[in-house]
Amino acid sequence: MEGTWLHGVDENELAASISGYLGRRAPGFLVVLNAASQRVYGVPYSVLLVRSPSAAHKLLRELYGSRASIAAKLLIAVPLSRLGGVSAGQILEDS
Repeated sequence: MEGTWLHGVDENELAASISGYLGRRAPGFLVVLNAASQRVYGVPYSVLLVRSPSAAHKLLRELYGSRASIAAKLLIAVPLSRLGGVSAGQILEDS
């Protein structure tokens, strides 16, 4: 679980920003994602998302099935791209 797309960005700061964003936008969603991520990967979802966007997207697909694509785009790829300085398309492509 290693973030190859992350260049020169503090991983902890980025994870905290993502967690704050998701907590404000979709608190219940974040609770479910954190519980599943802790169970499967041993880390909160925001940390998983920073370290391995593909693993985070896989977990999202396992939890939400066909509804995962829209959730990934709106609640994950767009804010992650803004915070990490990469395109949302690149994040979703890596998934």
